[in-house]
Order: sequence, then C-alpha cells, then structure tokens
Amino acid sequence: MNEAANQRDRLTAEEAERWAEIRSLVDRLTPSQLEEPGLTAEGWSVKDLLWHLAGWCSEAERQLGLIRRGTYEERDWDTDGINARLLEESRGLSPDEVRSGLEAARAGALREWATLEALTPEAIEWFGESGPMHYDEHLPALRAWVEHLSRSG
Repeated sequence: MNEAANQRDRLTAEEAERWAEIRSLVDRLTPSQLEEPGLTAEGWSVKDLLWHLAGWCSEAERQLGLIRRGTYEERDWDTDGINARLLEESRGLSPDEVRSGLEAARAGALREWATLEALTPEAIEWFGESGPMHYDEHLPALRAWVEHLSRSG
C-alpha cells in the first residue's frame, strides 16, 4: 500500500474513532441537556457544538469536491465570523435538526474524501482539520460537560 493510501486509511480510522466517541457521549444526553449552555466559556451548548461541527464538515465536503474537480483555490477564512454564524444558526434549530444535519454533513465529507483520486496537502488539511483534529479540539470539553450533566441529573 502506498503512502497516500496509508494516510487516507489512518485519517479515516481516526475520524471514525473520534466520531464514535462523540456519538457515545451525545447519546447519553436528553434533548434538554443538549441545549443546556455551559459547554464552553462562551456559553455554547452541546447542540451548538454539534452544529459547529456540522458547519465545518459541510465546508470540508464543499472544499474536497472542489479539490476533486480541480477547481480548488486557496483563500483566507473568517473563522471567527463563520463560527459566530454557526452559533446563531444553531440557536434556531431543534436537537433533532442539528443531529440530522451533522450526520448528513459528515456523510458528505466522508463521501468526498473517499472519492478523491489523489490526496493533495489541501485535501488532507481539509479532512483532518474538519474531522479528527477538529473533534480532538472539542472532545475534552465535551467529555467533561457530559460527565457534569450526568452527575447533576
């Protein structure tokens, strides 16, 4: 197996492993617990986090599609602005809408990732930073918050 295939397999496995943990943690919560603020210092709920992940998975799907079609262009991102927009959007959605949106966005990113013929550095960056590395960034707070919510009933 070549280096690119090894890297694709490794990143795909990391994404699946982190995703399984996120799902396991989220599945422990009631709908009202999903909406309880306090996950972050900024007052995010788990629902807000899930929509944040959905937004970046959706963007990864889009960017990976551009890479696959050969039309990708590097650009600057207003990450804070995007995150603020996603937070505002999440506040108007139900937990079920957020969960189904995240499932669809993740599936789209995985589909685009799997169909790439060649893994470019940009593709690796988009998949890694929107998937396993992004999950790693949020998992410690999610673990602690779910534990807190589980103890407090």
